[in-house]
Amino acid sequence: MTLKSLSVLGLALIFSGCQMLSYQEPEGDNNATVVFSSDDYAVQPAICVPGKGFESTLISVAKKRAESQFANDMNTVLKKSETVEVKVSTERKRAKVGFIMQRKHNNGPRERCKVAAEFMISAGQQYHATFTKSGEHCGIAITDANNEPATDTVIVPWGCQ
Repeated sequence: MTLKSLSVLGLALIFSGCQMLSYQEPEGDNNATVVFSSDDYAVQPAICVPGKGFESTLISVAKKRAESQFANDMNTVLKKSETVEVKVSTERKRAKVGFIMQRKHNNGPRERCKVAAEFMISAGQQYHATFTKSGEHCGIAITDANNEPATDTVIVPWGCQ
């Protein structure tokens, strides 16, 4: 084994235990797909699970990096991808999804942001949730498979019942 392989394996072992409480996709056919992405920010997608609260997805959205095999390997080990696709139940006819962003600036305070949106959802359909940021304001855009705004999307406070 090479030093690089051992490093990647070591990181995998360190971070593998951190994903135990992540979102569990629903079984069956009464689901839609939500594809999470960002405007070049590293963020953690989350889905509202009624009775449990917001649950983070197993994989987080990675900031876009220069293409290299090492960067791809690191993202795989750290459970990051430029897009994260998950199934969401359509049982309640509405879905609530969000993003958590945390980043540290050089010698400055940690920047944190949570943003969520609720929208109408239909079984078998695909939706896109995109994290956006303008200045100090975080946002979320929800679109359907045709890149049209999702029906009845509302930005909501961070909370889940």
